[in-house]
Amino acid sequence: MAEFFEGLAGLMQFTSVLYLAFLAFAVIIYFVLPGPRSRAGWLLTLSALFYLLLSPEWFWVLLAVTAFTYVVGIVIETSQATRNGVSPTPRQKLAL
Repeated sequence: MAEFFEGLAGLMQFTSVLYLAFLAFAVIIYFVLPGPRSRAGWLLTLSALFYLLLSPEWFWVLLAVTAFTYVVGIVIETSQATRNGVSPTPRQKLAL
C-alpha cells in the first residue's frame, strides 16, 4: 500500500496538464451541483484528493487537522449557544 502512495507523490503539480484537467472538472461539477452543502462537500473532497496526489505523506495530517477543527468549531458553537440560553442541537450534543 505504501508503494502505491509513493507512486502518487508529485503527480498533481500546478504546472501540469493533469492539474488543468482536474481544475476544469472541479469547476464544471461545482456549478452543476444544486446547493451550498453539496458544493462545500465537493470542494472538501477534491481538496483532499488534490493534497493526496500532491503529497501523500502529509495527507493524513490534513485529515487530522480538518477533523480536529470541525470538532472544535462545534464545541465553540455549543458553548456560545448554551451561554445565550439556547439549548444545543442534537449534533452539538453529539460533539460533547
